[in-house]
Amino acid sequence: MLSVSHSSATHILRRARQYQWYWNNAFDPWSTNDEQWQKFTDIENEIIEDAYNEKRCTIEIDGDYIINFECLLRYKKSNVESSACPYGSIISYYELFL
Repeated sequence: MLSVSHSSATHILRRARQYQWYWNNAFDPWSTNDEQWQKFTDIENEIIEDAYNEKRCTIEIDGDYIINFECLLRYKKSNVESSACPYGSIISYYELFL
């Protein structure tokens, strides 16, 4: 599991942010009729972005969730199925232009 110390978290949050990661909180995240996009927290956003830039396949967030970059999904660790892309919330990336 990835953990972040207070001093490294402070350093991470001081970086200029040029991106934002979101997850779809809709009852049916695969439906385009009821999209409910939620921002990841600042620290989760930084951890996700770093893992994405390192070209990692998956990362654990908040001790309870897995982010799968190959499928662009966020899902509970307890919902892991035998399939390569388990059912979960769709994630999305948005580049900010400052």
